[in-house]
Amino acid sequence: MTLHEIDKNIQAIIDNGFSVDEETGELLFTTADLDKLEMKRDEKVENIALAYLNEKSFITQMKEQIDNYKNRIEQHEKRLQKIANYLEFATGGEKFETPKCCVAYRKSERVIISTDIDKLPKKYVKKSISVTPDKMKLKADIKNGEQIDGVSIESNRSIIIK
Repeated sequence: MTLHEIDKNIQAIIDNGFSVDEETGELLFTTADLDKLEMKRDEKVENIALAYLNEKSFITQMKEQIDNYKNRIEQHEKRLQKIANYLEFATGGEKFETPKCCVAYRKSERVIISTDIDKLPKKYVKKSISVTPDKMKLKADIKNGEQIDGVSIESNRSIIIK
């Protein structure tokens, strides 16, 4: 559906000609295709302007639809988390399996750094464009009994639903 009706010849050129070869970036037609159309200048300009408005309207509608999808995705992600939380409650963290589904848990760990990165010993800091703590090295050394101020290991459970 279009906002404005335009001349079918101009629409055909726009639909079939205003395209770009994605590999080379080459335009597949030039404005000469529009110039070749035999119609009054004012009519041609008006139709091209209306085609522009149609395209602009279409882009606006697509952007609105993208926003709608983003909102719907966010809502469903929240629902998904609530369902996972209830499954964990209902199973008590124990494995559950039927012919139709399997609910299992996997233990995971992550390093929590509650101190300023600059206060960490240099061997625990990776340097790049920004400074970040080396969580893998921190985790390994803490597990080997080393005490590091402001750093601890937190155990988590991840739900697996197949």
